Amino acid sequence: MVNDGSTDGSDKIAAGYAEKYPDFRLISRSNGGLSAARNTGLEAACGEYVCFLDSDDYLADNALELLYSKATDEELDQIRFGADAFIDSDSDFEYSSDINTDGYVYRGRYPDVCSGAEFYRLAIENADYYPCVYLFFIKRSIIEDNDLRFYEGILHEDELFNLQATSFCGRVAVLYEKLYFRRFRTGSIVTTPNHLLKLRSMCISAEEADKFADSHPAVDFQSLKWLNWYFFLFMLLHWENLTPQERKLPEVKDCFIRIRPLIKKYGNSHLSFKLFYFCKPLYLFYKKLRNLQICRKMKTASIIRKIRFRKSVDPHLVFFVMTPVHGNIGDHAIAVAEHKLFSSLGLKYYEVTDEMLSMIKEKDALGIFNGNPIVFSGGGYLGSLWFREELLVRQLIVSNPESTVLIMPATVYFEDNDKGACELKKSSDVFCSNKFIKFYAREHTSYEIIAGMGVNTGMAPDMALFLKADDTSGHRSGCITLLRSDCEKTRTYESDKKLFETLRSVFGDNITVSDTVVSHMIPVENREEEVDFFLKRIRNSELVITDRLHGLILSVVTGTPCIVLDSKSYKLKGSLEWIKDIDYIRICDDPEKIAEIYDDMPHGSQIYDNTKVLEFYSELKEDIMRLAE
Repeated sequence: MVNDGSTDGSDKIAAGYAEKYPDFRLISRSNGGLSAARNTGLEAACGEYVCFLDSDDYLADNALELLYSKATDEELDQIRFGADAFIDSDSDFEYSSDINTDGYVYRGRYPDVCSGAEFYRLAIENADYYPCVYLFFIKRSIIEDNDLRFYEGILHEDELFNLQATSFCGRVAVLYEKLYFRRFRTGSIVTTPNHLLKLRSMCISAEEADKFADSHPAVDFQSLKWLNWYFFLFMLLHWENLTPQERKLPEVKDCFIRIRPLIKKYGNSHLSFKLFYFCKPLYLFYKKLRNLQICRKMKTASIIRKIRFRKSVDPHLVFFVMTPVHGNIGDHAIAVAEHKLFSSLGLKYYEVTDEMLSMIKEKDALGIFNGNPIVFSGGGYLGSLWFREELLVRQLIVSNPESTVLIMPATVYFEDNDKGACELKKSSDVFCSNKFIKFYAREHTSYEIIAGMGVNTGMAPDMALFLKADDTSGHRSGCITLLRSDCEKTRTYESDKKLFETLRSVFGDNITVSDTVVSHMIPVENREEEVDFFLKRIRNSELVITDRLHGLILSVVTGTPCIVLDSKSYKLKGSLEWIKDIDYIRICDDPEKIAEIYDDMPHGSQIYDNTKVLEFYSELKEDIMRLAE
């Protein structure tokens, strides 16, 4: 821990940790900025690997163990991983253009191991470029053997160090898990609007990156070209935030004079760059047009036109809405099954994803479906836990009062507090406002909640159980954990520790840590391919450990033995009622008993006989067929 001249008493807190834990060492120095503090830490570091942690952030409980094990087992020079972002509780927090509060996830696919230069190129191609040094775990010898240190006196120092350190790595791997938690708060380095220093820092970083490239020709030229574009783009963004008086400062003019030869060297001929040097007022006008998000508005208008056209051609066309494009494989498995069911019934329908609905909402056009049947994709997004989706559903129902509404098998969950009770009442009012609505619950608790509102309610299993993807011919090996880390998680650090100790006693190191949520968006056209790819991962495993409903269901449909842990929502245990006769699924409330449970359950590939489950969809099928009448 490096105390960089703090004045708020945090040095005493750090000293307390250093005294309590022998693994912690405190180094105090006069204030020199983040680069100087990190350099001080590097000088004192003596471990085999280095991982950076900023003072207001934190790591996942198992992050260092996971990273070190993978790095040593696979002889890696560097591991990249994702992060989640959260905003501090300050009520006066202000956003700015260089703040990413959506988190940092790798959406592209990468080789199991690649060189640093190759990773850098792929990250740029996949729009996964994250310069933050707290997002990699690196062998210390890479830093020391190449005399690498952070450039002191500038901001955005990560961009330069990231290029240098990654370029020297021969073996780089990507972990898609979010292991770092990034806090955004008022008054931090990132949120402080010091645009003059940030502009100068970007100019210096561009010059230093060019010097580094000249002495290291192995670095990919296209990557360097993109990085040069990146530096200059941010210089322009910071220039736009300067006052008219600051823009006239000699230092500012000098920065743009110095970087212009580099722009020409790398062939960056972007229109905005040309306009800036040709006529700055014209450049500002151009930027204003760009900031109006013309492209997004055109796309939204196109979606609305298509819906209106299809509605005019077929007044009975069913609109299938709220389907996913996010990375939750379980939700995509539901959508795949729903498509298969609709096709088997010969239903004419048009799909509208939740992303498309959000765009239509921005144009105040959610009532565009009124009069045509609307079918909501099933899942667990209704209630107070996933509130954005809940609000969108309410607004869509209220905006289309003459539409018949059918909600596919879903769970509704409201927290047991004042907020939950208030939102339950609002949802009840909305559902009851539509006299043509029918809600299908996928377990008894949700059924009782919706039926208690006076809404026409049916019951059917989660739609993913409609699938059948078992295969006894493949080889199975090891255990895969599909464990949630979102607001429905009920596991603790201690329970996870016991869980993995038990699993190692059975499977050794042959354990894959994963989740049913992937880090990249899944467009509709790739949905079935992504679901099939995930099903194959499960089919290759001897055992699944999960606290996710679709970790359970995808194990069922692939004939994979599965042990189910508890989670906050009742949807998991409630859904087990539909498949209670399947003997290769077991429930476990104590992680230490997993080995005992596993010994007592069937091993190897199983056969999923969905004949009985399919009977439970009979009423739902009849309601779907009535929609087109």
